Amino acid sequence: MNGKRLKQARIAKGLTQHQLADKLEVDPMAVSRWEREVCMPKIGRVAGMASALDVTVGYFWGNNDSSFIADIESAMNDVKSNAVTRPTEGRVIGLNGIWYKFIKGEWIELKEE
Repeated sequence: MNGKRLKQARIAKGLTQHQLADKLEVDPMAVSRWEREVCMPKIGRVAGMASALDVTVGYFWGNNDSSFIADIESAMNDVKSNAVTRPTEGRVIGLNGIWYKFIKGEWIELKEE
């Protein structure tokens, strides 16, 4: 998930981090950490964020919905089969409720909030 896109959508909607946090029923620091990509939101929370900000879920990854779904499915299949050759640095995927980010040649499990 791209934290910059989350911040752009929040600002475009005219919301502060506190206001978005209230809508999502989370601590305002969680929104700050998501925007800075210190950690990722729980997968189940992403749809609520998209709804609150009037964007698609794919927006947070810089994709339209159809390419987002295909990209996530492809990435998940790669991870499952260990067939990942060289994903894009910084690529983030969710698999079985866990977020992973490709950093320095390996998939790192991210903390959730």
